[in-house]
Amino acid sequence: MGTWERRTLTQAWRLVTVQDLTPSKEKKDVFLNCMHSWIKNNFVSPFPDALMLTRLANYMILQLRCITVSKSEAKILEDSSPSDYRRNLMNITTDKISNWLVNRRVRRWRPAIQRAFDQRRPAALLLEDSLRIYEQKKLRPLIDWDCDALFSFNPKYLQPLKSWKKKARAGGGKKTKKTKKLSESTFHVLSNATRPPPLEISPICSQINDLIEAEDLCSSPIVEI
Repeated sequence: MGTWERRTLTQAWRLVTVQDLTPSKEKKDVFLNCMHSWIKNNFVSPFPDALMLTRLANYMILQLRCITVSKSEAKILEDSSPSDYRRNLMNITTDKISNWLVNRRVRRWRPAIQRAFDQRRPAALLLEDSLRIYEQKKLRPLIDWDCDALFSFNPKYLQPLKSWKKKARAGGGKKTKKTKKLSESTFHVLSNATRPPPLEISPICSQINDLIEAEDLCSSPIVEI
């Protein structure tokens, strides 16, 4: 890495000062829009690993500038050295992302899939219906599809999906045949359904990503959302 590249990367991080991390409604809205876009583009499996968390954190810190910190977190950052500042800010950001995703999966993502399944519509529409329910939109109407006639003779479909709970056994909690079959079929349908196209980001992300990788400040490129 040349002198100019190192200076550019250092300046990019210097722009992210503690004063720039103060809470505001605009930053909160940008953060929420980014996370909503990510979870919709990864609706089949919204469980990011450490690599993806690092990508999201870099994207939000260096480009979106939508990360905010509390007074206690700001105190930690102010007392940190330049290298510790970057690491502490990354940890704070990844924790915020992880906590938001945990709450979103419990409150909106899983209930959306359960409600879509309980509609007893074609399996090919499970992903589409789950996304529309997640976004609080109406489901598109179907022609010549009578769910009552198709499912009335199978009593297991008369109960909602959330009532299909696995039973604990002496040898450890294992899924029942019904729950296991349901989980595998749901994952198969979601995995093979059409996903929304990812959003594009500006070219500056690629430049920042190259600088970060060259200096080995993180182990992953900036996320493409």
